[in-house]
Amino acid sequence: MFRSILANIAPLTDLKVEVPTSKSSVKINDFPFFGLVPTCNDKGQLVALTEEQLMGILAKAQFAKDFTYYKNSKPHLTRNSVKSDSGTLWFDIEDSCAGLQMQNLVN
Repeated sequence: MFRSILANIAPLTDLKVEVPTSKSSVKINDFPFFGLVPTCNDKGQLVALTEEQLMGILAKAQFAKDFTYYKNSKPHLTRNSVKSDSGTLWFDIEDSCAGLQMQNLVN
């Protein structure tokens, strides 16, 4: 119906229907800040995980098939304290307006 109305009004316009999306944030506490196998730099200091390493770890997780990252969003890891070896991992996922992806991950 809309296609025929739109064809009469603006014949060169392409009609595209999508499900509205929203953003949900996932928070994982006590994530290993230096990884499961810590590495050191040339000065002997521990090296924090990079965004690419975090994405690789999350891609291998059993829940990885249940979400997609939100519009070029990458995971972000913050250290819990200066002396801590753990951190808090945050990342944004595409979700429905009702938050169904997040509910699926939580369950």
